Amino acid sequence: MLWRMTTIAPAAEQETQPAEWPVRYSRPAPPLGPGVRDPGGCLVVVARSSSLTKVRRTMFDVERRFNVRFGYPYVVLGEDELPAGFRAAVAAMAAGGGARFGRVPAGDWGARMARYWAAPFADHPALAQCRYAWRLEPGSHHTCDVEHDPIAAMRRDALAYAFAVAHAPAGEPALPLVQPHGSNRSSAAWLRAPATARCRVLASSELVDLDFVRSPAYRALFAAADRAGAFAAGWTDASVRTLAVATLLDRQRVRWLADLGYSHGSLHNCPAAPHRQMRCHCDPRSSTHLVSRCAEFWS
Repeated sequence: MLWRMTTIAPAAEQETQPAEWPVRYSRPAPPLGPGVRDPGGCLVVVARSSSLTKVRRTMFDVERRFNVRFGYPYVVLGEDELPAGFRAAVAAMAAGGGARFGRVPAGDWGARMARYWAAPFADHPALAQCRYAWRLEPGSHHTCDVEHDPIAAMRRDALAYAFAVAHAPAGEPALPLVQPHGSNRSSAAWLRAPATARCRVLASSELVDLDFVRSPAYRALFAAADRAGAFAAGWTDASVRTLAVATLLDRQRVRWLADLGYSHGSLHNCPAAPHRQMRCHCDPRSSTHLVSRCAEFWS
C-alpha cells in the first residue's frame, strides 16, 4: 500500500494534522454576471498528429452541440510540433475562440502521460490564460445539446471540479484515504463507503479549475504520491484527481454533470429526463452510473 490508511474520527477526536500537510483548497473565483462567457475557459486536447480524425470527430460534436453558441478557444497539445495541416484543420473547425497549439515536454510523453495529466499539464505555457479547462478526449462523443454553459457555471457556483462519468475500474483497489481537512469530511465519505470505495472519476470527462490543480494543497498531494512510486505502481491521473477531490474539496464544490451526454469506449453518461432526451442521441440505459453507482454521491 502506498500510503497508510487513516481512520477518520469525529471532529472532536481527530488528531492534529502534521504541520507539513497543507490546508485544503477553498478559494472560490469571483462571480461573473449572468450569461457571460467565462474569459478563463478553454477546451483542452492532447493528441498525436496521427489522431486528427479522432480529434475532428470530437470537435464536430462539441462545436455543434455546444461551442457554436459560446466560442471557447481550443488548446491542443501534441507529442511533437503538430503539422501545419493538422493545425489548419483544427483551426478551421473551431468557433470564434480559435485554437492555440503547444507541445508536451518530451520527457512527459508516453508512459509518463498519466503523471503529466495528474498535475504538470496545468503549468503548460499554452494554458497560462486558462482558469477552467474542459478536457476533450480524442474520439469521445458528446451526445446531447448543451444549452447552458458548464464552464461559466464553474465560476458562478464556485465549483472546482466537475465530471460526466465516474466508474469503478475492474481490478483496481480502493485508494488509500488520507485524513481530510476541515468541513469536507462529507466528500471523503465517497471513498469510505464500501459501495463506492473503488470509484474513480473519469478524468478524460472532466471540467477542472486549474487553480485547484495548481494550488499548494493539490501539489503536495501529487508530490507525495509521486515520491511513493504511485505511478510506477499503476496509478493514473484519475487516481490522483479522485483522491484530491475527495480529500481537498468541500462536497458542494464538486458536481456530476448528469445532464451532459458523453460516451467514450464502454463508458457513457446519458440523461434520462424526457425533456433532455429530445436533444440527445444516446440510450440512458447505457449510463455507467447505473452499474457502478459512483456518480450519484455528487448529485
